[in-house]
Amino acid sequence: MLGLRLKLAGALLGATVLITGGAGVYSKSKRNAIDSVVDPAPVTAQTQAGSPVEPSHYASYTANGIPILLFGAAHTRNSAAAYYGTLDTLISNSIMVVSEASIDDLNDERNSRDGKAYYGTVAALARKHGKPFVYMDSLSAAGGVLSLGLTLSSIVLLSCAASTAMTTSKDRQSQKCLPFMLLATYLSFAGATGPKEYMTYVLNRHDQRTLELMHRLDYLSGQISSEEALKGNYVLVAYGSTHTAGAEIYRNIPAPLVWSKQAFYAATFDLVDSDRIFRYVPEGDGWRKEMVR
Repeated sequence: MLGLRLKLAGALLGATVLITGGAGVYSKSKRNAIDSVVDPAPVTAQTQAGSPVEPSHYASYTANGIPILLFGAAHTRNSAAAYYGTLDTLISNSIMVVSEASIDDLNDERNSRDGKAYYGTVAALARKHGKPFVYMDSLSAAGGVLSLGLTLSSIVLLSCAASTAMTTSKDRQSQKCLPFMLLATYLSFAGATGPKEYMTYVLNRHDQRTLELMHRLDYLSGQISSEEALKGNYVLVAYGSTHTAGAEIYRNIPAPLVWSKQAFYAATFDLVDSDRIFRYVPEGDGWRKEMVR
């Protein structure tokens, strides 16, 4: 029976690859149906948000002698409207802007119109003030497949654990597997979304992206020359507030705990996710794309 359950888990993982492999992690019809009425164009002035917006989040620290300022907000058109003045000021005083979306993402029809409005506004303000626009998110289609596979696996494992717990006392071998099934379910859970929640899991993609962001900011700050550092007061990181709040948490906990998390991710998401860092420099009517790493 146990072998059958494990085969079922493997079959579900295989099905995950078949279902998502062709279309990638985006579903054009599904995603755009959700926000089809949203204007994807950048916001051009401070306006009253159409509905309540999530509070913004600030955090700061120094890496390689370069100040890092994290500004987190929901990446929606409402947030762009509510925080337009704030973003304008923060970007004008920055050395460069690190964004959760790339310039290429803003031209991709598969991506959320709401997200395009927010990060399109960030990009427009970077252009207005002549600031480089940096993209370093580790997000990839392969990582999306892995994340979905882990989520499905956790459901299967939890089902197996519940079933095993109800077996008769004669089935001692199955009962011995119960603690390991529960542990596997915990480790592979990928559904938490808040910074305090997802950091308690080991194989959470949102969590991995936050840790990878911090790691890449350390690398990026080391590439900034003393001359470029004089062009602003800090590197501005415009990400979702979940990531910026998570980064703040990780900056204030013992380093060995962070390293242990990174070790788990090195054997999972880090194997399939993107390792590239791109820098877009305003040039004429467009952007000059450079590969930092």
